Amino acid sequence: MNLERVREILASMHAGNELTEELASELMAAAAADPALMQEIKELEEVCELLHSDPGPYFGDGSDLRIRARIQEEEGVPMSPSEPEPAPGQLSLFLQT
Repeated sequence: MNLERVREILASMHAGNELTEELASELMAAAAADPALMQEIKELEEVCELLHSDPGPYFGDGSDLRIRARIQEEEGVPMSPSEPEPAPGQLSLFLQT
């Protein structure tokens, strides 16, 4: 693993608040002397803030039906279980509820 990859990992972990306080302060001290690293950290922090503030998708009434219909349409997958074919000589029992 090269130094550039280590920098990327550390900057990403810092932006996601995944570093210990000691490592985070060491990284920020190194970033103070390296404008490119400081810029990368700031950009990653902004991205993390945006991702955390996004409420995510809304699933209302019927969302599951629309998703199932789309899967069925795109993949050709039947969404309702089908009756298994009876084995030769097997009698079918019909139950009424």
